[in-house]
Amino acid sequence: MVSVKQVSFKGESNLLKQATSTTVAKPYQTPPTPPSLPPKRDGKKLAYVSSAIAIASLGVTSFLAVRQGKLSKQMNKVSGDAQELMSTLSTKVTTEAKQIITELSEKLTKGLQDADDKIKGLGKWQDGQIQGVRDDLSARISEVAHSVKAPNMEEILVSPVHVNGMTMDLATVANGYGKHTGAIEKELRSEATKRIFGIVDRTKMTPSDDIVVRVPTSEFKGFSSTGGMSVVPKEVVANLGAIVNGKQNARLVVDTPMYLGQVEDSVYYSIQKRADGLYDYISTKSEKPLAELEKIDTMKLPIYTDKGRSDQFVELYMARNQEQVVDLDLLVPWLEKDLAQEVAEAVKTGEKFDIEKNMLRIKYDPDAGHVKPVATVKYDALLYKHDKFRMDGPVVEDAKTIYNNLTHESGETERFTYFSKFFYEYLIKGAETSSESLKADLILGNDWQTGGISAMMKLLTTVRKHFGMDPKVAEKLYNTPVMTLMHNAGLAGDVWHSQPKLLNVLFGEHSAMITKNAWMPKGSSLADEARNGLFHGTNLNPQTMAAAYSDILTPVSKGYGNEMASHSGFGGANHDIFRMRARYHEYGDIEHLKYIARQNDLDPNLVPKTNTTYKPITNGCDKVNNMLTTANARKIEKALGLEKGSLRLPRTGESILTWHKHNKSVYLNKVIHEVEMARTGKGNPMKIGLPEMTDLTGVTADTMVVSTAGRIADQKGLDIFAEAIEEFLTRHKGEEPPVFYVQGVGGQVYVDALMDIKRNIANKFGKEAANRIVYAKLFNEAGRYDGCKLMSDFTVMSSWFEPCGLVHKEIAAFSGSIPIVNKVGGLTDGLEDGVNAIFSEFKPKFGNKDEALQFNKKAFADALDKAFDLFKDKAKYADALKNSFEANHSWLKNDGPMEEYAKVFVDYKVLKPEVIQHS
Repeated sequence: MVSVKQVSFKGESNLLKQATSTTVAKPYQTPPTPPSLPPKRDGKKLAYVSSAIAIASLGVTSFLAVRQGKLSKQMNKVSGDAQELMSTLSTKVTTEAKQIITELSEKLTKGLQDADDKIKGLGKWQDGQIQGVRDDLSARISEVAHSVKAPNMEEILVSPVHVNGMTMDLATVANGYGKHTGAIEKELRSEATKRIFGIVDRTKMTPSDDIVVRVPTSEFKGFSSTGGMSVVPKEVVANLGAIVNGKQNARLVVDTPMYLGQVEDSVYYSIQKRADGLYDYISTKSEKPLAELEKIDTMKLPIYTDKGRSDQFVELYMARNQEQVVDLDLLVPWLEKDLAQEVAEAVKTGEKFDIEKNMLRIKYDPDAGHVKPVATVKYDALLYKHDKFRMDGPVVEDAKTIYNNLTHESGETERFTYFSKFFYEYLIKGAETSSESLKADLILGNDWQTGGISAMMKLLTTVRKHFGMDPKVAEKLYNTPVMTLMHNAGLAGDVWHSQPKLLNVLFGEHSAMITKNAWMPKGSSLADEARNGLFHGTNLNPQTMAAAYSDILTPVSKGYGNEMASHSGFGGANHDIFRMRARYHEYGDIEHLKYIARQNDLDPNLVPKTNTTYKPITNGCDKVNNMLTTANARKIEKALGLEKGSLRLPRTGESILTWHKHNKSVYLNKVIHEVEMARTGKGNPMKIGLPEMTDLTGVTADTMVVSTAGRIADQKGLDIFAEAIEEFLTRHKGEEPPVFYVQGVGGQVYVDALMDIKRNIANKFGKEAANRIVYAKLFNEAGRYDGCKLMSDFTVMSSWFEPCGLVHKEIAAFSGSIPIVNKVGGLTDGLEDGVNAIFSEFKPKFGNKDEALQFNKKAFADALDKAFDLFKDKAKYADALKNSFEANHSWLKNDGPMEEYAKVFVDYKVLKPEVIQHS
């Protein structure tokens, strides 16, 4: 779906933000009336406000009209009025008028949000009629943007650039590029071809003795977290540091925005200076500061937008010696012999010890509750403080995250465009001003949010090396390998508005030169809309930038990586680039690749014989960071009001089934009690849906519990699970049913569908059959997710697509819960059907969704049948539970994910070959 999400007229803020969803359509409703204007305002100033609201309303109305097949008529109806209003904006907007607009933007946003709820189901890639609306609305909004000139802006020289039928005025240099013009254009035009096919000569490169690995990421567990996006970079950093330790001098630095304000629902982040000159980074959901920070620099940076040039100040704060636990048992074979021997001798004594070497620390302290030695890896985190990362904005009903567009300063794409810009410029300027000497020998970018970094590293550096940059600095930047982790091809950060602004932010005065020469490979089978490495159609696309200009793309599972490259339904707008990188179909012919190299003025002899730029690696899931420990058991008990000591770890000689059943009983009894409270009107602490139809009377630890928890969205396939529940109960009419438990927040349409099925079952089979379908509107409440993990016998992952999926593996390590998963994406990677998981046959929805839903409904009901039979056979169930609990998904296992990463970095001449040697 494409929908109007935000209109803001404050300074450089985004004017309109696109959001995507693939929800079930609701009946057409009349769009809301624009917010009323405040009284007693000057008439001329109100004209500006009225114009802005009218244009935004035009977008909402037009999109609604698409749905009714009345687009042309609706556009004609409003175009006259809109044109007249636009003429009012041609005069200079006063300061007071801009203030009025700013005051109204929040009200307007709420109105647009309400309208958004009424136009679900358009579908992101319905380009035909919708594209016309987008282009028209984008043009009108651009006119408004130019009318509202931000203060303290210097005028810039611009040049018209044509991309995919769209003309943009982009920043350019005053005196041209002189004799270097031809060379710059030639190099820019071949850059995507080099990166996609790996046509780069690294034979003369050698690994440095001292390396710095930089990890720019929009989120990082411990600071901000919405799920796997924050977990993966943290575990990659820690386990990479663990295997490099001592074999090569290395420093690990995580780069991330410093989010301030309302970062999550009712959770506020702030920074406070201490008496000792350091700072505390504080979240209201944490009893302790998230980190102790040292301010290391303030960077003054010229930023170009569509309105002009201004100086921006970015403050840099360092959190030193952060630690992440790694699996010592699996790490030992990677250690140097002397260190491994030292650790072994210390362990033998049984006494307290603390060994530190480079980034690694291994300690044993029985007084601190250690039952065995604990290994941690140290890294530093660099946080960027700027108003673009302030998350102040309206309160929303669904879970608020760092990706929402309803903030005071910017939406998500603009936010991460600025972050990418700050990261790149600090690589250059940091050495001049910082108290730290920070460089980059390897950049691990986390998903589309860092796509701009790939583009700047290759394109902006190429131009700057001909435009005054120190040649040694330019060479270092240009040759630094950039790996981008790809989490979800359906989320690309693409925007159909504000393109000139975002391009100017990234590339500054070289924006025109770079944009018009950002060619994709000539001689390839790319569609016309994919011929520019910064765009897909008229959408500026950060994921395209990552796909075109990263040295290595790493999908987060082998299964999903194959899907992205083999089917456009999974690969989305950039499917063809993934296909080229993976060398599928015609790109598997080396002679065809040599032909493409010649077409792009590159040496065909440098085309590698095998794929070197597309490396799907299935994420690890470290048990050591997901298992129940004494410390977090006490924390869970406190958060949930459970009796202290009621949760426990497995005991020597005790079966996993006995332990699992004990902890299950502890939390399940609380859930039964709170469901009864909701049913009888005595309170609803779990926010149970349809409490009057929910009753767990008779449920015990011997009752099968099937659960799913997390974000509720189209991707997660709650509709498949809900339909499968109805099918399952139809098959097992008269039998005691399991508890089907759903916990999460998100798309209400999917929750409504689940509740409708609950009602259907009550009508068909009686209320007793529906009583055990439980929906709890919980997301990040303390202890609730852990409680769900403890209670679950089977964990459902019924996703329509899933890049990797970590939840089912995390829960298995925590309680032994057995995954029930669709055979899609990375869900089955590392699992064995019938051994430690149950697989469900799967049909994607790219042809006919209703047909696919019916197929998957029956297939998932078949999987539930298998789980039901397994649960009845206690001996087989105990074996499966034990197998699930003991499954090794660790990063450091032999031939595991970290070894795959390390081999890539050796090939790219970052790590020394001895790093990957282990016993």
